[in-house]
Amino acid sequence: MTSNDPDAIGTAVHERKASRIVNYWNRELLCSLDSSTSHADPDLACLDNVVENCVLREVLARWTTENCQRCLDIGAGYGRFVPTFRQFYSQIILLEAAEQIYERLRMLRQCDGNTKCYNSLFESFKDEREYDLLFASGVIYLYDDDMLSRFVGKAATMLRRGGLLILRDFVADPSRIIQSSYVQGGHCHYRTPQFWRDLARASRFEFLEIRRSKPRLALVRNPRLLSVLRRLRMIQWLRHSVVAAAAQRAGSFRLHGGHIHPVFLAMRLS
Repeated sequence: MTSNDPDAIGTAVHERKASRIVNYWNRELLCSLDSSTSHADPDLACLDNVVENCVLREVLARWTTENCQRCLDIGAGYGRFVPTFRQFYSQIILLEAAEQIYERLRMLRQCDGNTKCYNSLFESFKDEREYDLLFASGVIYLYDDDMLSRFVGKAATMLRRGGLLILRDFVADPSRIIQSSYVQGGHCHYRTPQFWRDLARASRFEFLEIRRSKPRLALVRNPRLLSVLRRLRMIQWLRHSVVAAAAQRAGSFRLHGGHIHPVFLAMRLS
């Protein structure tokens, strides 16, 4: 393979773009141990994490087949979805490219035995064994269409037939492309549900479902209410799974047109 190889050139460009995203996370880190974002209220991040793990558990319970073993979490952060993965998979690989986040991940999750951690971009990660699940959270919306196409193409080569690709991403209808406030030279790509259905069909995947990952919970997200709860020392209630379960059922999971929604996108390799 020479430097004039179009595929090698495309891969190198892809890795440079991905590295810019990683540089942001390396600089900003995450706002809490159970968050996948840098700029958020830690208490709300905790509530969101509990709810999103509940929703992901439902998605996996619906689509995971028997004898599934290997799971790859791409951009694992501090490993907030590990407790859910352990209910379905016997071997969990956590891939985190941001070195500062990776070092803390390695200490937090005691990466040994059935849970292993690697400091690597997905684009340069190699593993000869196939996976039953590839999962990525909160990063794909920063990928342009070419990066996304390469990501999905590589994912298809790493999954066994019938394996799942689940993305925790964002959708909007109509679609939007917004310049990123955080990643230098980057953009946020909020794609439509139909875009994802078409991409799956064109990439050897069967599109399974799109499900909002957390409800709106406008009242709970009110900063004044949060301030009052903190003063009354009631903020711990937000961390209780019973409250999170109630929020999951009481909040609206509808995908409203014109809004940007966090979702789980599930597809299966044909």
